Amino acid sequence: DGYCTRHGRDAVENYLVEYHDLFKRNGASEANLQQIAYAVSLHSLPDVPSISSTDDESQKVLFLLKDADALDRIRLGENDLDTSFLRLKVTHQCIPFASQLYSRTNHLASVSFSQIIDIASQRDT
Repeated sequence: DGYCTRHGRDAVENYLVEYHDLFKRNGASEANLQQIAYAVSLHSLPDVPSISSTDDESQKVLFLLKDADALDRIRLGENDLDTSFLRLKVTHQCIPFASQLYSRTNHLASVSFSQIIDIASQRDT
């Protein structure tokens, strides 16, 4: 949860090859894998003004990952998410969902990814 600018690059170097086949089985093309590598490697670095446009598909993936990373700050405290750093309009619409997902899962001692998906799929009653 501390500030780190290496974890994106480290993830690409250490895990992308390991998960290559999983991505492919789930429909990722080689071009998609290049976009994923680009986004993951840069998501932990500060934004660069020259790449502030979402015209390019790789930029969209990068901004989506950066915004997802920012939404994760909800778990650190109610006021820890600074919405001025969000890059995509759709991310602002995800804030209530992210907050609700956190409140539904933060009390669980251990939870699998599939359990998170199940919980996220539940509608309010």
